[in-house]
Amino acid sequence: MKIKLLLIFLIISWLPMVAQPGFGVVDSVKPYQIEKIFPNPIEDYFFVEVEATSRITIFFELIDILGQQVQKWDPMQLSPGSKRIKLLMNDHHSGIYLLKAQVGGDDVVFRIRKV
Repeated sequence: MKIKLLLIFLIISWLPMVAQPGFGVVDSVKPYQIEKIFPNPIEDYFFVEVEATSRITIFFELIDILGQQVQKWDPMQLSPGSKRIKLLMNDHHSGIYLLKAQVGGDDVVFRIRKV
């Protein structure tokens, strides 16, 4: 009887893990990784360090705290390897902004501060 109860307990405690998204599924490796954004806070420009494992096209967009797009840079073709991209921000007022990076259907957002 104790063994049955123990077995039932183990099965019940294991079920929530199985129901979680991604359990038992190996996520595909992203073709890029944004290593860092610096300096932050920003004066006139900043750098984005990107590590690409394959050829990618990356889009950058700057969004203000009201959710309005204030700048969109031209798409950039990156070959595999480590890249440092310089983005200018000298036409914008001081404040908090969001930098949105997009590759394929994958969006990543970073908070940056302009002084």
